[in-house]
Amino acid sequence: MFAPGSAGTMVDLVKEVALGTSADTFIAAITAIVNYEGVDTLQKVKVPTLLLAGAHDKVGRPDGMEKIKTFIPQADFVCIPDAAHYAFAEQHALFNQHLIDFLRTRVAPAR
Repeated sequence: MFAPGSAGTMVDLVKEVALGTSADTFIAAITAIVNYEGVDTLQKVKVPTLLLAGAHDKVGRPDGMEKIKTFIPQADFVCIPDAAHYAFAEQHALFNQHLIDFLRTRVAPAR
């Protein structure tokens, strides 16, 4: 779930939380994800939306996230290099910069 070479305090915290998740909770989450059909819901999203994917993510794959963008009229897609599923922990400065830029330009542009 991490890109090669991912390390640091935030990565360690994600590992700690993930390892503390019960098997029942993990199985329920995976089942919900696998069985979710959300195209109709995605097409109803009418607000600016930021889709972030780690380049090495095997779960929320960049190609899949980019495809989701086609269903949401106001969506922006960003692929974060050297990150996987936990881009917020692996490349937190870059992740935060993309998020802040999106909020500034698409959600609350300067007046």
